[in-house]
Amino acid sequence: MDLRGGLKGFGAGGSARDHVLTLGIATGALTESQAARMADLFPAINFQFLEERADDVPAGLDILFMAVDGAAPDQIERAVRQCKLNPAAPQTVFVLHNADLSNTRALLQSGAVDVLPAPVGETALALCLERLVARGKPVREASRPAGQLVAVLKAGGGVGATSL
Repeated sequence: MDLRGGLKGFGAGGSARDHVLTLGIATGALTESQAARMADLFPAINFQFLEERADDVPAGLDILFMAVDGAAPDQIERAVRQCKLNPAAPQTVFVLHNADLSNTRALLQSGAVDVLPAPVGETALALCLERLVARGKPVREASRPAGQLVAVLKAGGGVGATSL
């Protein structure tokens, strides 16, 4: 069964217009059977399988599921860079092969929405998707220069009776 065109979960007479989120699945992140089961459980999510790697993310994706190998430091570095340097990119859930605590922590601190150890269990996947649906459609941040700081300093004197 080839599901590259996308799965649309419909429940209780719903239609494609009822979809709240569009989820892109990069190669190796989830299986087609997992996506099909989740499409039945989450009619508000439109599941789309992406071609090859997720380096060129198509427009319109709200969430990206991406596989990363924890044993390959270059993949972890690329994933961390993707989260930190591109705030306008879709929110990312990483499926981490050869998971360990330091890689999981690095991905979460860089801005990943969630990190799931591979192979992904149906319960963990359902809980992750439930949280994503509860959050609703993500708001894209405009890119901003990093490292700017504004400080307001007291001019001196007094006991702090007036404040800004």
